[in-house]
Amino acid sequence: MPPAHLRYPMLPIPALPQHSPLPAGLTEQDLLALTRTPHIQPAATPDHLTLSVAVADCPAGYTPVLYLDSHTHIQREHLSHFALQPYIPAGPAAHRWHAGSFELPQGLNTAVGILRANPATDFCLHPDDRQAWIALRDTGQPAWAKGEIIGSGQGRFNALVDMAPLAEFPAGITPAHSTTIDAGVPCQVWLHLSAGSTSREILLVTDGDIYVRHVPLLPALTQLADAPSATIFLAPTVPERRMDLLGNPELLAHTARAALTWARNTARAQGHHLDTDAQRVTIAGGSLGGYAATSMVLHFPDIARNAITQSVSLWWPGPSNQPYALLDQPLPQATDSPRTIFHEVGEFDIHLYVENKLLAG
Repeated sequence: MPPAHLRYPMLPIPALPQHSPLPAGLTEQDLLALTRTPHIQPAATPDHLTLSVAVADCPAGYTPVLYLDSHTHIQREHLSHFALQPYIPAGPAAHRWHAGSFELPQGLNTAVGILRANPATDFCLHPDDRQAWIALRDTGQPAWAKGEIIGSGQGRFNALVDMAPLAEFPAGITPAHSTTIDAGVPCQVWLHLSAGSTSREILLVTDGDIYVRHVPLLPALTQLADAPSATIFLAPTVPERRMDLLGNPELLAHTARAALTWARNTARAQGHHLDTDAQRVTIAGGSLGGYAATSMVLHFPDIARNAITQSVSLWWPGPSNQPYALLDQPLPQATDSPRTIFHEVGEFDIHLYVENKLLAG
């Protein structure tokens, strides 16, 4: 069998986004407006839009850098290309300004923020120095104030959906129930019961701490006409154990069974009936969480027969420590109903795209 890097080659790295010149003569009020809401307009390049951003009073010795999630991540050797340039506004100004405009593909979905980079060190990051990149990403702040703000690590970012800002979701919706489960890796589990929902579906979310604390999943679900009757969030109590849990399908299966049993008993105490039949359960996750969700549906269909996944880390070693084992293992047959995976991968996920397309096929 050919080596993994030949079976699943990565896509070519996309071109760096083109710069568009900012108009001369912008006043400080014009620049302040860019910090409140994004300025998006047609670009000179076909099928692209121009995003303009501005930052006031970046600390001395640092340069503000535009963060575009996967796009900046895969181009971090060229971080200076994403740097905002000093801008002197027309008329009186109370702040020091940096600003920039970038041409981005129409339809782009991405997190957007401003990183605080030290040019002497951060503009020459080694591509394999993942910890240095994570530390830089943790400096991320929203590029504009309006709309929903999402968290990733210590960073906080805006969201563009189809190259439009994501509206802010209602605040104050948090799971009412939580517990700790230890089926090999101690985990925090949260439960939200949807009052008045006519759905009988259960959503089990990996990396649950992120979606409870940083990403407004519950507020988004409340906007649905047919929200899940129960949403269960699952995460290791020690974040460093994430790979131990999500990278081990059998261990995750034990944990998921325990979480579903606890959720069913908790719901019963609240006067709710949860049907935890596998056909009613959907497990969701991205990256390694997507690997975990896919593994659960393919190899433990007695727990969940549905998954929602994004950019699945199919390179993860299986029990035999062979990358891509998930694609090579024979699948147990579901006895009485099909298995369904809603699967998404972005074109900028160059390291994951080929094998994810193979999984989808």
